[in-house]
Amino acid sequence: MKPLLLVMLLASTPAFADDAAVLTCRNLKDPALRLACYDGISVAAKPLAKATEPASPAAIKAAEQSFGQPQKAVINAIESTIPGKFEGWEPNQQFTLANGQVWKIVDGSSAYFVGNDVKVRIEKGSFSAMFMKIEGSTQYPTVRRVK
Repeated sequence: MKPLLLVMLLASTPAFADDAAVLTCRNLKDPALRLACYDGISVAAKPLAKATEPASPAAIKAAEQSFGQPQKAVINAIESTIPGKFEGWEPNQQFTLANGQVWKIVDGSSAYFVGNDVKVRIEKGSFSAMFMKIEGSTQYPTVRRVK
C-alpha cells in the first residue's frame, strides 16, 4: 500500500508546481507580465519563462492589429473608442474604432444608446465569438472583424 501512495504523491508533484506558478502569475499587476508568466507555465511544470520585462509597445501594437483576424490572436481583448456621436447599433451595422479596426454586428441585436467617443472593449468569448462591451450599456452584441 505504501508504494502506491508514494507513486501517487510523486505523480501529483507537477500539479502542485503548476498551482504555485498560477498563483505567482495571478499576483502580477502588469497585464503583459501576467500574460508572459501564464505563457511560461507548461503541463510538465517546467520553470516559468522570464516575466521581468513587459512586452514592447511594438509587440502590443502588432497583437492588437491582428486581433479578430482568422489567425490565432495573442491577446483576448482590445480596448478602443468609437469616435464621434454614438446612437446605438442595429443588425449588420459596422463601426470603425479609433485604432482603425472595422467591426460588424453579426448577432441581429439592436439597441439605442447615446454617447460621444464611447469606450468599447472587444473580448473573445466561447467558440471564437467576439463581444463588444460598450461603456454604459448592459448589452454586448456579437461582432466580427471586417478590417
